[in-house]
Amino acid sequence: MKTNLPILEDESFWIIPLIKTINWLKILEIQHNAGHWWLPKWHPEWNESNIETARRELTEETWINNIDIIDWVSFSQKYSFVKDWVIFNKNVTYFPWFIDENIKINLQQKEIQNYKIISLEELLMQNVPEDTLIMLRQIVDYFKSY
Repeated sequence: MKTNLPILEDESFWIIPLIKTINWLKILEIQHNAGHWWLPKWHPEWNESNIETARRELTEETWINNIDIIDWVSFSQKYSFVKDWVIFNKNVTYFPWFIDENIKINLQQKEIQNYKIISLEELLMQNVPEDTLIMLRQIVDYFKSY
């Protein structure tokens, strides 16, 4: 179907902050100031790589800087939506990173209002679109062998 609506391409990078525990892996989930809970996400600044973007923003918003980047693996998701008569084509790349279980987290209050540490299974039970659920299952399957 052809449309006359303007189309904007948007790219963002999400962090999957993983915490190794005795039983398996847990994840750091944040509550954005808009009220919803989800993973940390960011947009790149000019001439910044995706890894640089993710590291900078995670440090700015949580003061977490002692991380083990798993840069040989990432997960991607593409989707589109319409907002204010504009079509947005989103390309999201998720990077899993390990953070220390005992790390001190200081939230940047203008961006983030809270955080919690949950299991990956709990994340799967949240009300998310089907394509996001498929991508999360791929992440869980990948790390089951870790």
